[in-house]
Amino acid sequence: MSAVLPVTARAGRPAPEVPSVRLVGDADAVAWVARVLVASHHGAERILDEESLSASEEERGPIVWVARPHPAGANGPCPVVDEAVWSIPCLVVVPLGEVVPDTLTGHPSVESFDIVREGADEAVLGARLERLLLLHRRRTQTEVALQNLSDAVYTRTFDGFVTSANAAAERLLGRPREHLLGRPLPPVWGTPEETAEELRKTNEAVLASERLAGRTVAIDAKGRARIVDQESFLLRDGHGAPCGVQTILTDVTEELESKEKLRREADRNAVLAAIAAAGRDSVDLDTVLAVSLETLGATLGARAVLLYQLDRERTRFGVTHQWRADDDVESLIGVSVPVEVATNLKTILETHGPSVIPDAARLEPTSAATGQMTRLGGLSAAGVPVLRQDELLGVLGLVWAAPRAFPEDELDFFGRLGGLLALSIHAARLHGELQEKLEALAEAHRKRDESDRQRQSLQSMLVHDLKNPLSAVQAAIELVLEREQRSGDQRLERILRNSLASARGLSGLIEDALVVFRPEDAPVPEKDLVSASDALALTIEEARWLAQARSVSLVAEVPTDLPLVKLDRARFRRAVANLLANALKFTPRGGSVLVRAFTQSADGTRELVVRVSDTGPGLSEETIARLTTPWFRAAGTASIPGTGLGLAVVERVAQEHGGRLDVESDGKSGSTFSLRLPC
Repeated sequence: MSAVLPVTARAGRPAPEVPSVRLVGDADAVAWVARVLVASHHGAERILDEESLSASEEERGPIVWVARPHPAGANGPCPVVDEAVWSIPCLVVVPLGEVVPDTLTGHPSVESFDIVREGADEAVLGARLERLLLLHRRRTQTEVALQNLSDAVYTRTFDGFVTSANAAAERLLGRPREHLLGRPLPPVWGTPEETAEELRKTNEAVLASERLAGRTVAIDAKGRARIVDQESFLLRDGHGAPCGVQTILTDVTEELESKEKLRREADRNAVLAAIAAAGRDSVDLDTVLAVSLETLGATLGARAVLLYQLDRERTRFGVTHQWRADDDVESLIGVSVPVEVATNLKTILETHGPSVIPDAARLEPTSAATGQMTRLGGLSAAGVPVLRQDELLGVLGLVWAAPRAFPEDELDFFGRLGGLLALSIHAARLHGELQEKLEALAEAHRKRDESDRQRQSLQSMLVHDLKNPLSAVQAAIELVLEREQRSGDQRLERILRNSLASARGLSGLIEDALVVFRPEDAPVPEKDLVSASDALALTIEEARWLAQARSVSLVAEVPTDLPLVKLDRARFRRAVANLLANALKFTPRGGSVLVRAFTQSADGTRELVVRVSDTGPGLSEETIARLTTPWFRAAGTASIPGTGLGLAVVERVAQEHGGRLDVESDGKSGSTFSLRLPC
């Protein structure tokens, strides 16, 4: 039978906060111990049956086990629930003259047992009882702390029987506490034989140095290999003798996997960065691809890395670039296979997804993939599409010397590789196209510049070489004309006058060219006080013959009392003549040209204004902006004679005199040109 004795205060000392003491044994033995406890002021309140030993763990207190043999025919000792003495401190009371029962010999909780001989005085029993209570309290506190640990902690005997286990150990071993205590340790180190060998090595180590630490692999309840940090300590009983081992297992699998994942990701990012740097530092496609393939092959431990590209007809895949781990790997550059034959490459072409060969030994012996794998000495491979906006630019092929698996995260990395290579290829192609266009543009500029130089040389030659002979011809015509006027031959006089007008026009054109293109050969401006009225009258009179020829009305409103202005007479007349000629040429038959001259004050400055207005087509703003550009001809004016130099000369003359040329037009009909010179 059994009894529960609540612990009470003795000698003014508060009772320890632990569950009641349980007495286990036959009725006489329990009664004897109870009398002793009562006499020692511990008290015994009630007698319970054996089921008290099956109470929950929280309700169990330390056990006092009275091991007394019984007379023949008497009931045997009260049965003790086996697990109780595996995890709860016990006090064993042994009758005088008897030995410790065999059932306690080598017991896994022997470190918690304390033995008292029946007949000992109450002081000894009381002291042992208090020691029992203290031991129980400490053990209870330790177990509470261990239950909250994330590390698996268990204790065992040297022969492998579990004496305690926390919640984490229950999860690792896959068994509840009641199925662990007092039973052999489950095969956490592999097979039972491997577990037994591991326990033996641990026993030897802790007996030699009291501690063993290291990293190993444990098998959890689901059969998964877990990487654990193991730390084992030697346990001693209450008398200091070695009695078992405490082991702490810290599961570092997730931590190591996380670190390994971070390391792989860092390595992969380094590869991506190297490829991106190659694309940034070089615009040569061959250089970019060579660096990229070498980086991939060396980092991934590949045997070969290849780039396949489609031909223009998109019927064959050819190897255009290749990296080889060593010279023993055959070069396949230039080798091509039909799309229909290269099934793995065809799959990539159709799906735009990766294709892998985990083990080349499983391929069809006659397939194209088998042939290339054999030539490269590879047993596994991965093909990755090189895509740019859904356009397949090529296929990246990676070959390894041994069979291997291809996890999803690695295939995702390969996809990023393909995308980055596509960007590099696209950028290199764009640069190549841009370079070709720039070279073509530069060649066009070179030819245009050469043409301009040749034209300038021709212009300079014509202007320079024609000026002097033309001056001589003009002088000769004037001399002959003067003589013929005295002879009275009007027909010859008319011919000579027309010839003289043509010579003067050609001479003016040469002067225009010199002013614009060779100012160093043009006469230096010679400014004198000139009657603006006289200079304009002569120029307008010379322009009337062109007005009559084109049936255009030329109206002049020029006062005869215009002030004297400091001008280069010849340049001024040339500028006005160009304004009149320009207006007369672009005014249709029946139209009119009005030339006015006047002075006015603007911004405190007195200026002479010569304004020529016509009734020709209007000018757009874009055309006005380019009118004074040499050789410029407005759209639709190719049929009208002209060189495109006249207005450029007018602007140059205005600048030489500190003035300017203004142009006004509503864009529909008529234009007004105003030559403004300070006076």
